[in-house]
Amino acid sequence: MEKKERRMIITASLPPDQSNKDELRLYKNAGFNMVYMTEDFVLSNSKAYFDCLKYAEEVGIEVFLKEHLDPYYWSKHFSHVDIDKYPAVTGLFMVDEPNKDELYLIAKEHVPFFKAKAEKSGKAFIINTYCGEVPYFKGPAEDYLDLMMEIIYNKLDTDNKYLSIDEYPLRRGSHGNFMVDDEWVPYTALTAKKCRDNGVRFGSCIQSFGGGYCDARRPLCVEELRFVVYLNLAFGAQYLDYFVYRTSHLWDFMGMVSETGEPSALYYLVKQVNEEVLSFDREYLAYTWKGTLVIDGARNEKPNEKFVKTREFLPYEDSELSVEKAEKDLLVGCFEKSKTSRAYVIVSYGEPTVKEGNTVTLTFKTAKKLSIRRNGVEETVKVEGGKLTLEMKQGEGIFIQTLE
Repeated sequence: MEKKERRMIITASLPPDQSNKDELRLYKNAGFNMVYMTEDFVLSNSKAYFDCLKYAEEVGIEVFLKEHLDPYYWSKHFSHVDIDKYPAVTGLFMVDEPNKDELYLIAKEHVPFFKAKAEKSGKAFIINTYCGEVPYFKGPAEDYLDLMMEIIYNKLDTDNKYLSIDEYPLRRGSHGNFMVDDEWVPYTALTAKKCRDNGVRFGSCIQSFGGGYCDARRPLCVEELRFVVYLNLAFGAQYLDYFVYRTSHLWDFMGMVSETGEPSALYYLVKQVNEEVLSFDREYLAYTWKGTLVIDGARNEKPNEKFVKTREFLPYEDSELSVEKAEKDLLVGCFEKSKTSRAYVIVSYGEPTVKEGNTVTLTFKTAKKLSIRRNGVEETVKVEGGKLTLEMKQGEGIFIQTLE
């Protein structure tokens, strides 16, 4: 089987009308390269469902077949189906936010189905879950992730397996002020580490909605959206799932397009960020995520408690790079292709609506030349004396590669 070029997977929940080619084209034009085919068509009209798989192939979008709450869904509806007859189908989205009992059901039902029907042909396997403590598990997040790895992911003989998490850090404060919720940071680090240590590809939901979920807010500018994306890149994300794509008054969610498929202003912001990511995703994915430096800003009155917890989950020091100075909080995702080929995702961590700067000085042990990608623009710079000083905005993200 010919090995396919790896790209960043970019999809969105509450997808477009899958029977409408024009909406699928609109989706693709915004930089989405994967669509979930939801279960409704199978349960109502299987012919319509499989016709939609052909539409996706014509438009040039890959497909993840999406699960149903019925734990025996796959064996009931797909046992007779040769998935390989549909080239657009490149993965199975198994379950969303499983509890402990459902983890065991996945291990019993979904894993054998995947191994028999999809593993040998290189299909992807994906589960999505919450970011943070898991109330329905009734135990620590680390135990939940360990169980998932033990009974599910470690039983799969493929490296094309993903675990993604829900993550919505943009919030409205108690007084109506915008804020970034720090709660997600340690659990993102923990999940990314568990994925790294078990040969699982890490991914995350990207916040692109307003209403319907706690005090989460709709991104209002490209800087806010870029901030959320680069946060995940700093932890090695290889899969981005925007929540949500389509507005749903049923759930009080406002998405990128209306219920009739009309693009909103957010649609064009997402399109801009997606195109930016896809301009360097091949380079980014060529590296292996090793860890993330979590740096308290020099101006902080006291250490960030969530950063302290993050370092407990993910202690890491990089042998090539150190942070000499950061006026504000900073995340540095560290990647390696070889001992002499490194890459970094630098994120000035903070509320993007706060118009403050962050002077950052990085020291490289051996690198003399760097490629710096910032807001979709690449620049090559020489490093004098191993030091690089960046003037960053709050929430800004930068991708850096060592060249020599």
